[in-house]
Amino acid sequence: MTDADQHISAENLAELGSYQLEVARLASLDHALGDAPGLHRHALFAGAEPRAYADELLGRREERLSALDGYRTRDLSGLPLGPSWRERDLDGILDQLAGDWHQVRVPRMVLVDTHLPNAETTDGFLRPRPYPGGVGLDSVHDLDPAAPVAPLAQRDGRGPLDEEHWWYTWQWTNVFEPAPADGFLSYRFEVGAHLSPYDVSALSGGLYAWIRVASASDQDDLLGQWRESKPWPVDVALPRNTHALHTGRESAISGWIPVRQGQRAKLSLLAGVIVALAGGRLLLISHAAGITTHPVGYSGIAGLGRIEYRFDSMLLGKLLDDELDLRTKRFP
Repeated sequence: MTDADQHISAENLAELGSYQLEVARLASLDHALGDAPGLHRHALFAGAEPRAYADELLGRREERLSALDGYRTRDLSGLPLGPSWRERDLDGILDQLAGDWHQVRVPRMVLVDTHLPNAETTDGFLRPRPYPGGVGLDSVHDLDPAAPVAPLAQRDGRGPLDEEHWWYTWQWTNVFEPAPADGFLSYRFEVGAHLSPYDVSALSGGLYAWIRVASASDQDDLLGQWRESKPWPVDVALPRNTHALHTGRESAISGWIPVRQGQRAKLSLLAGVIVALAGGRLLLISHAAGITTHPVGYSGIAGLGRIEYRFDSMLLGKLLDDELDLRTKRFP
């Protein structure tokens, strides 16, 4: 990771992670407020009248919404880079006129931020196994038999009011080859985010995973404009009525970076996992949970950590702009 990327991680990535945590907390509250039987049970555990308990949850929800409004005024979501015609459904025309796609293997995923509850009522951590473009997550077994087993656990919880959060964020940043001419570097790939828990005994909680990407036209430029992949690939309320649950999905990521001849564009992916628990514990199935990067439509071992890219000339953009202008003209 370059000095510029470290600067971004220190000052911006922590704030991005805090924003994602607020979103996860809001999701947990929404799940709890939508579960009337569960809400009644949580009120009994807390020794409170159900209506008063629900009002307290609604108050927490208003606090979360206010916090999110504060983040949104700082424009954390960012805007996609590239010319306006790239937003249109023109993949067929683009494929006919543009060059071939090339593959490149991105660097190893690195841990950039961790938040553990560190409360007397909590235990456990996730054990990451980083590799190019991704990270595997273990909380049960490890290659080292002497390593301690560390399930995530929160004791004495009373439901959504007492949820604690484990929060991890990872990043990779890839620098491309020099641009052969002025134009745009196009990229595409998929990110698989999957969490496979079992032995879930929490009164309440949730599993969440999120993905953001950012780019810059040259390797010396600061990364910016972090775009979020929506919906989140993992967004699940706990507990579930099953001992094992496979959650997650593949997210298609694509975009365009404006470049000048000789510039080395760079692309960065930021991914996070958030676990919320109250009054229980959670184990992940070893080697069946994590985040992976691979080419679109291909998730085999040979494709792990690889993305596709190509250079599109400025002339191609001009041709497509002209094509759109002709289609939208109205003739008498």
